[in-house]
Amino acid sequence: MAAGQPNFVLRHLFIWLHALNRTVEAAVAERRRDNAGLARHAGNMAELNAHHAGQLLQGLRKFIAEGPPRAAPLVLQADEQQMVAELVERHGRLLPLHRLATEAGLSAFELAALVIVAAPVVDPAYGRLYGYVLDDLAQRAATIGLVQRLAIGAETGLASARRMLGPGGRLRRMGLVVASEPLSDDPAVRLSPAPGLVDWLMAACRVPPVALEDPQILVPDSADLAACQGDLAAAAQALRSASSLLVTLWGGDSALHEDMALALAAGARLRICRGQLPLGDDWRERLAQDLAIAVGADALLWIDCTGLADLPLDRREHFARVLADRPLRLLLSAPEPWRALPLLASRPVFELSGELLNGHVGGWSRDLAGIDPQAAERLSEGFRFGRSQRRAAINLASTILSPEPLSQGGLESELRRACGVVAAPAGGRAALVVRPRRTLDDLILPAAVHRQIADIARLYASASKVDRDWGFGRIAGSSGAIKVLFTGDPGTGKTLAAEAIAAATGMHLLKVDLSQVVSKWIGETEKNLEEVFRHAEQCRSVLFFDEADALFGKRGEVRHGTDRYANMEVSYLLQRLEVFGSGVVVLSSNLRDEIDPAFTRRFQVAINFPRPQQDERRKIWNLALAGAPHADTIRTEALSEIELTGGGIVTAARMAALLAAAEGADGIEEAHLAEAIGRQFNKEARLMTGTARSDGLSIARGLR
Repeated sequence: MAAGQPNFVLRHLFIWLHALNRTVEAAVAERRRDNAGLARHAGNMAELNAHHAGQLLQGLRKFIAEGPPRAAPLVLQADEQQMVAELVERHGRLLPLHRLATEAGLSAFELAALVIVAAPVVDPAYGRLYGYVLDDLAQRAATIGLVQRLAIGAETGLASARRMLGPGGRLRRMGLVVASEPLSDDPAVRLSPAPGLVDWLMAACRVPPVALEDPQILVPDSADLAACQGDLAAAAQALRSASSLLVTLWGGDSALHEDMALALAAGARLRICRGQLPLGDDWRERLAQDLAIAVGADALLWIDCTGLADLPLDRREHFARVLADRPLRLLLSAPEPWRALPLLASRPVFELSGELLNGHVGGWSRDLAGIDPQAAERLSEGFRFGRSQRRAAINLASTILSPEPLSQGGLESELRRACGVVAAPAGGRAALVVRPRRTLDDLILPAAVHRQIADIARLYASASKVDRDWGFGRIAGSSGAIKVLFTGDPGTGKTLAAEAIAAATGMHLLKVDLSQVVSKWIGETEKNLEEVFRHAEQCRSVLFFDEADALFGKRGEVRHGTDRYANMEVSYLLQRLEVFGSGVVVLSSNLRDEIDPAFTRRFQVAINFPRPQQDERRKIWNLALAGAPHADTIRTEALSEIELTGGGIVTAARMAALLAAAEGADGIEEAHLAEAIGRQFNKEARLMTGTARSDGLSIARGLR
């Protein structure tokens, strides 16, 4: 036991081991009686063999009449239960066995089985006794058959005990118990505790060796049952009455497939086993394990097939054949259909549309009691999450979910912040994740243009309702996304506007890195772009293409071999932009005339960013200099007369600050601004006109 660890953990374990001693003692006594019956026979060897055979036949008759031999089951007596109750009352959260019962949900039988399996590691004497009971002295570990013999009580049947000890049982699928044959539930299979489990049970370490939650099984609840209506209810009825059925869920919002799967399972009165795509070198073994777990747990096997089309054809075909060969209830889902002929021919098929479930607005209300219905609707429209994502966001925001913030209306803002973290994209080779820091307040534009940009966030919040509930998705072929085109001179605020839209919608900005997207190899550019689009759809981001004319340029006449493939890339982008289903896409270009006209129809919003006028330039100068120390003699009214874009003003202001800091000045002086503006004009290859001479001295004089 680790230094300083309390001994109440060991005491709790020893109470269970004391009960195990009684059970093992009864099993040993029974084995001794059987052996004594053979030893009392004094005949010759042939008679001994005959007597032995008679004993075995008598045992078989008893097995058929009464079932397998059972010792006194491992249960706590009244006084032991009282001692355990007192320990739980004082130290419940610190008792490993109690945590396994409450947090991991182990039943009384499973808890007893775990003690039996762990005992030989606590003391090797248990292993020797197990070998004696099994009549195999070479055996030093518990087996499925032994655990059944020692742990089955009146409330547990032989078949259910075997399922609980098999690959689909909670002990093995959570990793608490390791089997010598991972896919078998044969009585001879040896069982051992997970590495480190006994150390935890004996208080030698504080952290359990495995997660105390079932990672692969989803259990629907009554709220999920309420969403099982229409075609979902018909499919659930079919699942209840069939032992082998395929349900497919294609299209729609993939984030809501989890809610639909739970509603389906609730109606069918089944649990869900999450399967995995055939990825990695060991995919066959993992697939076999998923199938064994689903069968053993009597669960609906759900496999999200997103990305399956990217796998080699032979692997997809083998995957389909393996699924076809196993008679089980199966659910497949993906944004795009995957209809493998061997699988469709193997069993009845119930095909569902991903547009069926419209009850996701109620998901927040189900998962978080007390939330305002309107706030729940706003969250649902902004973050179309499944149950796991919603609960992750609630857990992140749990530190503020108290009556005071609820009464002050702070719940929604904290949940939106948590949702932004949950939805944050992981980035990738071809995209840069930007967490928005600049907002619409930082965007200085003419009022009409600013209003159009602010409207984009409101349009996106309503797009799902319009497309789904009002029917425009079917007519226009849209599914809740907003596509935007920004054009205008460099530095007029297009990139800042994209970031401000991300901030207003509560999403991250996914900025496409053209250097990583465009490839000289045929087909690679489209593949990279597909990865970017799919990633943006999955994580609900504002997808931003800067300098979009490089990708979305006009198709031209085919004169060279490369022209044909360039046109194919643009055609692919036209199609992919058309079917983009989640989030906001923003294309930014300095050259609108270079964008292929076919893209224009696909944009809901097209905004041209003008160069700022004098009043707007003054506001930008004020904003740029607001947080920096500067001389009182600097007048932004005079600075606003100089024709610069917003980007040019910010760059010049920062350069002036750098020059001031490099000289050790206390703040920005007029001379620093004069030098910085002169450099900006030189960088833009422009000449200063009027009072703005290229040496910047006239600017300094104008500031006085």
